[in-house]
Amino acid sequence: MISLRKGGREVRKKRIAMLLLEVMLLVGFAFPVLALADDIRVYVDNSEVIFWDQKPVLNADNRILVPIRYVSQALGGEVKWFGESQRVEIKYGEQKMWLTVGENFAWWNGEKKDFDTTTIIMNNRVMIPLRFVSECLGAYVYWNGAKREVFITKDYLQQHGLKGAYF
Repeated sequence: MISLRKGGREVRKKRIAMLLLEVMLLVGFAFPVLALADDIRVYVDNSEVIFWDQKPVLNADNRILVPIRYVSQALGGEVKWFGESQRVEIKYGEQKMWLTVGENFAWWNGEKKDFDTTTIIMNNRVMIPLRFVSECLGAYVYWNGAKREVFITKDYLQQHGLKGAYF
């Protein structure tokens, strides 16, 4: 009888240990989906973009998502938020973009433009793929992987050895 009780305690301890391990694995797999990209710096026309309240994130699709307002305004766009429909409008001169949170496409001047990840809301900010919004607004996007820097400009910078690689 004593050996059964001792064995019962050991079984309970093993079950608790397995449960804790399962919880740690679930938590470990859930949170890397959106990892802060604090070490990634973003520049628009050689001026660093400061993300005050929501830093860029690297999502599960290996894409950098940024708050739509920061980069759009730095490139000369005007951003409006429509909370009830969770839609964002960007005006750039006479051009207009519409996108909805949770979708992987936008409407740019009436034409559907797909991108390879999904827009999200994080800390009350609409997060969109950095390359997509920049290129729609007529900019070139260059990634310096060695320094983890993104350069966005209206000028073509191929002479500087930067490549417009996806990130």
